[in-house]
Amino acid sequence: MTIRLFLLLFTISFTACTISQNTPTYKANETVSMDTFLQDAITEGLKRDKITTDLALEVAAVDSFFVQKCNICKNVRKALKEHEGFSNESEMSGQVAYLKKVKGKGKPGKLAFQNVVKSYLDQHFENAGLTAKQKEAIQTKLKEEAKKGEMLVSVYNFCPSCTGAEGACKVK
Repeated sequence: MTIRLFLLLFTISFTACTISQNTPTYKANETVSMDTFLQDAITEGLKRDKITTDLALEVAAVDSFFVQKCNICKNVRKALKEHEGFSNESEMSGQVAYLKKVKGKGKPGKLAFQNVVKSYLDQHFENAGLTAKQKEAIQTKLKEEAKKGEMLVSVYNFCPSCTGAEGACKVK
């Protein structure tokens, strides 16, 4: 009897420890706003990769990588600025190499940032527990906003946040 009890307790504690605590999930009957979804996706990705606050702020400070009046850019930048990250640079993982490229600006930095946004959104679409209807609604809104944002681009020929978000929308 004690072995069964021990196994049951072990299973419960193991399951509780392995469930992702950071991934926000949404109720099936609620409307999830694009703004909330974007901020959650970027926040979750930054935390998962243990990105330092300093690096997140350096990325957010690259003005030419964000379109002022674009809702996608505003939400991505807001998540970067509000990131309460880690202080130990050696613990960073995942998208850290791409985020460090953003500091160098230019086209390589834009492409790197586009990959980060797409990756974080892809992971969030996968982990957030959205219904098909919720996912479709968010993807539709992201596509619409990406088109608006890309029309506002003046410095480069693409916006990394918008192009990355639009790329994530193509994932089924």
